[in-house]
Amino acid sequence: YGRNITTGVDVDDLKTYAFRSTTVFKPTDDLQITIIGDYDREKDRNGQYHWIGEGGNTDEAGSPGQRAYDAIFGTRRFAEKARDVAGNYDPYYRRRTWGVMGDIQYQLGSIELRSITAYRKSKWVINNNLGGGEFASSLWAQGDKAKQFSEDFQISGSSEKFRWVVGAYYFHEKFDGWQQVPINGLGFGLSDVYYDGYFAGGKIDTKAYAVYGQGTYNLTDKLSLTLGGRFSYEKKKITNQVEFTFASV
Repeated sequence: YGRNITTGVDVDDLKTYAFRSTTVFKPTDDLQITIIGDYDREKDRNGQYHWIGEGGNTDEAGSPGQRAYDAIFGTRRFAEKARDVAGNYDPYYRRRTWGVMGDIQYQLGSIELRSITAYRKSKWVINNNLGGGEFASSLWAQGDKAKQFSEDFQISGSSEKFRWVVGAYYFHEKFDGWQQVPINGLGFGLSDVYYDGYFAGGKIDTKAYAVYGQGTYNLTDKLSLTLGGRFSYEKKKITNQVEFTFASV
């Protein structure tokens, strides 16, 4: 939809692809195995910041004689079209997500054993020029990565009057997210170099366990009674970091 008028690179574009597959195996009449997988990838320059103007322009009555931005950083070029940007730094966006799930069902007489196992992994990052103009007064980068694993094991059965299921569940996720805003020293009366600036990040480790059960009894052809229960336990470990420094990037 737009371009960086300084470098000529397209921005706010979209380049993504994804696929999903399902495979079913049935080695015997009593055993069925289903495997489902999916993959998604985006690699473009989407979601960028745009310069939309500054209050107190010099051509307005009663406004200052010079824009604050120009006073600090000198006269720089901005994109005239709303979809364009002007910067010596090309923004980018990257995302990758994939997962796989296995569902195993085994019929043992009137009892069915079932195991549902899943794993998912994701990662994304975005980089931007916060100034929106040819001179990047500050940059912005953000991203996260995550891993998930789960297991659900069930035993179920049924008869003419009664059907039931009991199971156990486990879930584990690791999440790591961060955000950083390097700044140019000119805005603070320092050298024309980038400093670490603002950083915020954190990690979350989640573990969850559960056991459950449910039974349904048919009182008549049109009326049944269902009772069930579940016990869950979840534990989270969180670490955070926030800082603002003038160490050189």
